[in-house]
Amino acid sequence: MPQHAARLLTPSAVLCCAVFQTLGAPTPDFAPAIHLARQATHTLIDRGGVPGVQIAVAYDGEVVWSEGFGFADIELGSPVTTQTRFGIGSITKSLTMSAAAAMAEEASLDLDAPIEQYVDEFPYPGRGVTIRQIATHTSGLSDDLASARRFTTEHYSTITDAYAVLRAERLLHEPGTVQAYATGTFTLIGLAMERAAETSFDTIIRNRVIEPAGMTATAPLNPAVITPHRTRFYEQDEAGAIVNAPTYDPSYKRPGAGYLSTAEDLVRFGSALLDGKLLKPQTVDKLWAPDADADADSGYALGFRVDHDDEARMVVHQPGGGVGISCWLVIYPNENLVFAVLTNMSRAPVMAAEFGTVQDAFLDASH
Repeated sequence: MPQHAARLLTPSAVLCCAVFQTLGAPTPDFAPAIHLARQATHTLIDRGGVPGVQIAVAYDGEVVWSEGFGFADIELGSPVTTQTRFGIGSITKSLTMSAAAAMAEEASLDLDAPIEQYVDEFPYPGRGVTIRQIATHTSGLSDDLASARRFTTEHYSTITDAYAVLRAERLLHEPGTVQAYATGTFTLIGLAMERAAETSFDTIIRNRVIEPAGMTATAPLNPAVITPHRTRFYEQDEAGAIVNAPTYDPSYKRPGAGYLSTAEDLVRFGSALLDGKLLKPQTVDKLWAPDADADADSGYALGFRVDHDDEARMVVHQPGGGVGISCWLVIYPNENLVFAVLTNMSRAPVMAAEFGTVQDAFLDASH
């Protein structure tokens, strides 16, 4: 790493700019976990060269730790705080499918109906493509047009406008036969939701997820809009120096990877799924069950992934990535623990051993 980049990210520089905020007095059992988690996070920053990190943990529906580390803006020396808003990439899929499941509960949206029932301009009617298949990445639709727009700056003010571009995606496989991860295809889900609800996608997310979960900092990522507390976005160049990530507009894939949030908001979202604020327990079970057409080993469910850790504990999670974005939402349903880690750098090591240390510390303390 060049000398100037190394100087910006020395342990002492990161430490002095960290903002420590524990909400209320943590229970004595979590104090050692918080201490270990802070150490692990500083190691993650130093080893991975990450400009800024934000972590929150919720236990039994309450935020027990929330803290910012490093820089939200390196040039200005602005620290990450608990209010800093990060891009959440594909964690947006979890918001989208939770809202879709809420609509399905009241029978205003059928996840297993042919998608053309809601979107009459879908170019492959009669092929049996459903919302469930799109959500579990078994629709057979290509994601090539969306992938080619990774660095686009073009803004689409409506989901209809975005889908007008993406509707030309090819149908590569018979629906339900091949699993291939896709993000732009969630724009089709968002459009189906809009048509069924007769309101905008963002309104649906706000009414079905954000407000019921008590989320206060979650909103679409629009680079043209002045957004309080939004981080700058970074990446590493070929020499390993931290540089500004290119400006891009994710509005073409807003239902799949187009929102901003905070770690606190995300653990509130996870907690709201556990305590019934968003969905009925039986609906959550279906949300977190891989579709029969999906590869069980992949763990893909409806906007989430489902696995088991080394202790055979069920883990529901969803990573997120993108331009200047690396993050991870992790839910341990049976332990009532929810974790979120957000960073402002492309390909940051959020799934590295250090975050595993954070999780283990809280899991041990919760017993």
